[in-house]
Amino acid sequence: MDYGDFIKRYPRYSKFNSQHSAEKLFEFLNQLEVIDRMIIINDYADLSALDAVVMEIEAQFGSTLDFELEKHLDARQMVGAMIKFILEPFGYVASPENRVSVKNSKMFRLAMHYSFDPQKQRQFLFKRLQIEETGNSHNQGMEEQCLQNIAKYK
Repeated sequence: MDYGDFIKRYPRYSKFNSQHSAEKLFEFLNQLEVIDRMIIINDYADLSALDAVVMEIEAQFGSTLDFELEKHLDARQMVGAMIKFILEPFGYVASPENRVSVKNSKMFRLAMHYSFDPQKQRQFLFKRLQIEETGNSHNQGMEEQCLQNIAKYK
């Protein structure tokens, strides 16, 4: 599943096809770690899946996109459609009555809160746990990032 598949499914957003940053945004959202965060925030924090990544989208892509998210409703809707497209194979279903306010966002006001339907699940996100020794710089960076992510949702 890639950006080309997304455009085939949602040809309405093909006008962004020539803009490389739309593809980069899709690639960001389609990372396994990002998918995992969107599912966790959607399921356990009772927030929209977008809430898991909205601050990163605004920080990383807000001013560098070939199109302005803040000014263009269809660009913001495209982000929502990307999330829907990415989460559907995992059994997440969108419905208009599940719109919720987005927290901590300058550009997005409403987003979808998804329902899980095991009958529609075609993929499963498998997590592998592993033990690592403490004290190395890689682990410290991960610990700090984890604490920052937790603080965002308090």
